[in-house]
Amino acid sequence: MIAFDSRTEGQSDIYTVSADGGPPRRLTNSPFLDAVPTWSRDGRWLYFTSDRSGTRQLWKMPAGGGEPVQVTKHGGVNAMESADGKTLYYAKGINAPGTWKMPIGGGQEVLALDLPAAQRWGQMAMTESGLYYIARDGTDSPARFAIFFHDFGTRRATRVAQLAKQPPAQTRGLSLSADGRSLLFTQLDADGSDLMLLENFR
Repeated sequence: MIAFDSRTEGQSDIYTVSADGGPPRRLTNSPFLDAVPTWSRDGRWLYFTSDRSGTRQLWKMPAGGGEPVQVTKHGGVNAMESADGKTLYYAKGINAPGTWKMPIGGGQEVLALDLPAAQRWGQMAMTESGLYYIARDGTDSPARFAIFFHDFGTRRATRVAQLAKQPPAQTRGLSLSADGRSLLFTQLDADGSDLMLLENFR
């Protein structure tokens, strides 16, 4: 199944569709913004951001549909479960910096990493041992970005690759292949954007 959001007349709802084809199935139908859906590791739940409580928070619902349950209390977007399914990582908001974490079953929300920067919430990819993210590379040029890996064990970040062009902000733009050997990312190119593949970086 594939989960996605779709906007119509100022609202946004969550849909799923079979990867084999067929008509999309609407899972939310509300006057609120329901967007940025992600799957739980076991495929039983869908996380999404919604403003149905007055501010943008993370919510979750059964993958087959059902009543959504609010997960965060202080902002949330782009949920990612840890490999062991015990911890939820996310950004506080579209314009908020940092990566936060909390227990899957609920609990205290803790800052896990000061990066990525504001508006880079979609440029993170979770692995069993750490987190890939896109950030400015520390050079004098404000347009220079790189892909980094933050190791949860050592708490150190290493640069994986320098990006030739700036990635677009406020979009999803980083994905790790199933074998962990390739990263897919987006970069701005003229007036449009292109998909790029980084292979055998480890």
